[in-house]
Amino acid sequence: MGLFDFFKKANENFEQGVKCLEGDNYPDAIKYFKQVNSSNKHYDEALIHILSSLSALGEDEQVIEWFAKLSPSVPNYDQAMVDVVGAYVNTGQYEEAFAWFAKISPSSSSFSIGIINYLAALLNVESPDKYRAECEKAIVSFTKLDAADRLYTMSLKYLLRVLSEYNKFQELLHYSNIFLEIKENHPLGLYFKGEALYELEKYDTALECLNKIYCESDEFVDAVYVKALIHEQFGNEDEAQKCWVEVERLENLGSSAIVADRDGKREIVNYRNRVPRKRLV
Repeated sequence: MGLFDFFKKANENFEQGVKCLEGDNYPDAIKYFKQVNSSNKHYDEALIHILSSLSALGEDEQVIEWFAKLSPSVPNYDQAMVDVVGAYVNTGQYEEAFAWFAKISPSSSSFSIGIINYLAALLNVESPDKYRAECEKAIVSFTKLDAADRLYTMSLKYLLRVLSEYNKFQELLHYSNIFLEIKENHPLGLYFKGEALYELEKYDTALECLNKIYCESDEFVDAVYVKALIHEQFGNEDEAQKCWVEVERLENLGSSAIVADRDGKREIVNYRNRVPRKRLV
């Protein structure tokens, strides 16, 4: 094969890889991109595509391996960093995830995905107390996210979970109000707002908020827990007992503590199945 044919074949492989990528045929896309040699003008772009394809396939170890081959000067390096952050989160390497997320520019088109991965890491660490500084950084990072971003609301959901997990109740109240401005009376927003108000000892408004959640399944057992605690604070023993009876009934249905959005999609209120608030005995 002559030199001209050699480069022509590399270009054809790149074009075929792009077609496969556009059709979500990631295994074949990877096969073609791997045949683009290092002297080809598309080589760096091919590496980026290999990385994103491996990420889409959930091949986290390979994402980390191929990321190491990239030069920071390549186009779309921010996208590659987002992919490797996700890979580090999925493989439990949270320190690496935090370090690489810090290098992603807020102007990156993939910044919101990076934030979601960053927040997911904070929700998965075994000792949250060790990562309170990272939680503060997460709040600052979220403020840099454009509210018009298509993943803004999803990122906000993750932030609410982080703020709850890290006991940042003043911030939880603030951001749950923002969430409820976007999704009025959404049970997820109502729950976290009610939790924040309870922790801030604003019991009347907490109860008012939690009473808006329709509790007819185990999806909302946490909300009933908090309502019981509030009634105990008020000395309303009869109402508190009604809530505890309701809690037991709901727990017998499964105690999954999840909510459903308007599209019917079910999602965990307390990430990682955190044990719902239980009555102190």
